[in-house]
Amino acid sequence: MAVTDGELILVAGALLAAGIAASLLAARIRLPGLLLFLGVGMLLGSDGTGWIDFGSNPEDYELARTIGIVALALILFEGGLTAGFDEIRPVLRPALGLALVGTFITAGITGVAAIWLFDLSTLQGLLLGAIISSTDGAAIFSLLRGSTLRRPLARTLEGEAGFNDPVAVLLVVGFVEWIVDESSFGAADMVLLFVLELGIGAAAGLAVGWLAVEGLRRTRLDTVGLYQVASLATAALAFGAADSLHGSGFLAVYIAGLLLGSARIPAKRTVTVFHQGLGWVAQIVM
Repeated sequence: MAVTDGELILVAGALLAAGIAASLLAARIRLPGLLLFLGVGMLLGSDGTGWIDFGSNPEDYELARTIGIVALALILFEGGLTAGFDEIRPVLRPALGLALVGTFITAGITGVAAIWLFDLSTLQGLLLGAIISSTDGAAIFSLLRGSTLRRPLARTLEGEAGFNDPVAVLLVVGFVEWIVDESSFGAADMVLLFVLELGIGAAAGLAVGWLAVEGLRRTRLDTVGLYQVASLATAALAFGAADSLHGSGFLAVYIAGLLLGSARIPAKRTVTVFHQGLGWVAQIVM
């Protein structure tokens, strides 16, 4: 049965309200809000009550991929914007070490266990390990901001979460490519993929972030709301530029957020609060 525009908007509003209610309940019972968001999605989805039929149509998978990419980009940009590069710089080395070496070790150990337990091929097991190796930046960002951990430790974990997602995504993409085309794709191609994607992503993030900071410092927009639009444009340009050049858009958008978060720009508090709201919407949607 066809759904009218009004019914679709009603459902979207109801789901956002359910997400807010879940976050309130999570705060009372001291559970991560994302855990209850997942529960709401499972309850209403195809494997629960079936109120939202998602997954029966092949086009749903492409839509889910697009939604996931946009949502994760918004979450990473907000994470970088809220932290700022000045906060991450003192813990940059351990954060990068955990994000790179730690992710590889996690994927390797999990992959070996999967090969042994489920009788998978080597590449299939490593692919499963790569999928599980992601820290989930959304969960880490939301949990650490309300934690009582010492600030250096919290910032290290937050930085690791921001840099980890691009690495985990590249591992998954690399192993999928390897499985699909074993004859012409190998370990050397995987290394080259990482160098190019991370290098281009970092360069694009730094370039777009620097240009955005300089532009916002030198420009006075007519209304405060336009600064929020400009920051959203920065996130889109960073991700799009890196991805168009075959780099990591996720790394680019996080770095751009870090640079913007450390800069003294007009309406910075308003911009940060705006992206925190967008980040919560992205988490609920995912």
